[in-house]
Amino acid sequence: MKEIDINIDDILLFYSINKKKDNDNNNRIRENIIYRILNNSINEEWYIKDEKWNEIRMNLQRVIIETDYIIELKGGRNCNYDFILKDNKNNDKYPQFLSINSGNFIKDDGYVLFFYDNYLVRIANLLNIKIPDKNEYIKYIYSNNYNSLSFFSYLKARENEIKNEKKKLVDESIYKYLKEKVILNIDEINKYFKEKEMNKYYLLYKNQKFRYDYIKEEELEVIEIKEIKNKNTLVLKTKSSSFIMMLLRWKNHLGILYPAWQISLIRK
Repeated sequence: MKEIDINIDDILLFYSINKKKDNDNNNRIRENIIYRILNNSINEEWYIKDEKWNEIRMNLQRVIIETDYIIELKGGRNCNYDFILKDNKNNDKYPQFLSINSGNFIKDDGYVLFFYDNYLVRIANLLNIKIPDKNEYIKYIYSNNYNSLSFFSYLKARENEIKNEKKKLVDESIYKYLKEKVILNIDEINKYFKEKEMNKYYLLYKNQKFRYDYIKEEELEVIEIKEIKNKNTLVLKTKSSSFIMMLLRWKNHLGILYPAWQISLIRK
């Protein structure tokens, strides 16, 4: 994650709900504001001119217990957390959000092959185009670049013409894969969580209030699939009363690029 320019009015992003299409950009701005507040690099005049800056700063400082810390911006595809806070004891805390490509945590052939073999040609037929070679498709499906294959760029350029039909096919493909094909590798899930997700802290924000939270070890120990929710989410039973939710979704335009597991925790 890189530092970006912010202005005094950007503090309003902590006080409003944005549209889904603006999530990435607005989250990047909010993260930079947090980084700069904790790094003491906000223009002091902003705190005087707009009380909202003061409110966010004070509420943020209440949850930062460390008396001597260094904050670093992280994030991006190769980093499953947004910040590192290093205190004077050299303990790291990692507020993070886990999203990982759909080829992980499975024992079956995977959603990508299932989608290619059963649904891609049906979507292509809506525009009277040919699907790419399977090996080429698999090679670039987890790319962020629509120009990696002309098929992706063409489908994106014309997707509004088939938006509803494409959504029905993609939604059906996700549900059928989860219901009929998916075989989770629970050992891999638990190993990943133990190695990557334990001992991380979350900085949560709601209604101008920040707070810390963390996931207990037993909440990350998956036992089995409990059910399918909303036809797109695996509900995983854990050793605790909490559940792991594995939402299967497309990150870069529905049915075009980057199918992924979006993983979250629900406490009962």
